Amino acid sequence: MIVQRWQGDKTLSIDEIRSCYQIKSDQDFIEETIASGQTFKEHYHTFLEIRIICQGELLCKIAGNQILLRPGDRIEIPANTKHSYVNNYKSDCISLVGYYSF
Repeated sequence: MIVQRWQGDKTLSIDEIRSCYQIKSDQDFIEETIASGQTFKEHYHTFLEIRIICQGELLCKIAGNQILLRPGDRIEIPANTKHSYVNNYKSDCISLVGYYSF
């Protein structure tokens, strides 16, 4: 797991996040909304997941750790790593998500 914390004092738009993280238009990142109160139970994938928070907050539970992700934060979850998400916050969480198999 790799977590990059956004250190800036400005909240970025989705286009600015794409630019900061150098996401090219041909990369398969989708915009995903996790509604307030929504939970994704523990699961894993056979591919790498990259998630960048654009708006709101998301609690990620991964490999025995809880990590609160905020706007601009980026996380890489390796293939076959159990993880879950919970949005316990008042607003929806919008993120860019990419999945990659090797």
